[in-house]
Amino acid sequence: MAGCSSTAEQKSISAAEDTCGANKVMDRIGEKLDVDLFREIEMAVPHHHVRVIKPDTPVTMDYVPDRTNVKLDKQDVITEISCG
Repeated sequence: MAGCSSTAEQKSISAAEDTCGANKVMDRIGEKLDVDLFREIEMAVPHHHVRVIKPDTPVTMDYVPDRTNVKLDKQDVITEISCG
């Protein structure tokens, strides 16, 4: 069933752009975020500054280089991880 499969692709960030340690947790893309996984991500990135972004959630547009953004779909599956 195509609707049940994950189409999330991992893509790395260049070393110069990886100011938040996102490359360390890119392998979590496609996984469902829960408290334990959030803590794993938080501990893996420098400064432990992680922002979770759910669909339709307003977010500030300020750029914080050491912040790791974890974007989710409606089922709380990680679709993207980036710095900012």
